[in-house]
Amino acid sequence: YFVQDKSGIFQFEDSIVTQEQEHQQKEIYVETSQGERYKVQVEVADDEDERTQGLMNRDELGGNHGMLFLFENDSLSGFWMKDVIFDLDMIFANGEHEIIYIEHSAQPCEESPCTIYNPGTPYRYVLEVNGGWVQERDIEVGDTLNLGEITSGS
Repeated sequence: YFVQDKSGIFQFEDSIVTQEQEHQQKEIYVETSQGERYKVQVEVADDEDERTQGLMNRDELGGNHGMLFLFENDSLSGFWMKDVIFDLDMIFANGEHEIIYIEHSAQPCEESPCTIYNPGTPYRYVLEVNGGWVQERDIEVGDTLNLGEITSGS
């Protein structure tokens, strides 16, 4: 389809999915014990199909963008990087939104078997952001996710 830019010129837009994904994005914050607050635009994966697809087969992830995986109950399932082509930081949080584990710069995996990332303790939320994002902001275990209007299973 075509979209008209600010100068009135029509440009071909080849990705309807991108427009739909942007429409579904929500704002959340990562809040540190030092009082810092970092905004992240997230796509929400709150059902089995969305959680299974995750960020597979994406070309990129914007600088302050991510995917938030929601679970209705505590989970012990692992995450993998199958068909993800860029490093990701995985931030695992419990039902009280407290960060309980961080996997720094999980590596892409092109073919099985892939490394399984798991905090080894129950979690309710996982925020995936670009690799290095967590370290650049000094985010640590014990910091919190402020999900605003987002609730488990929403």
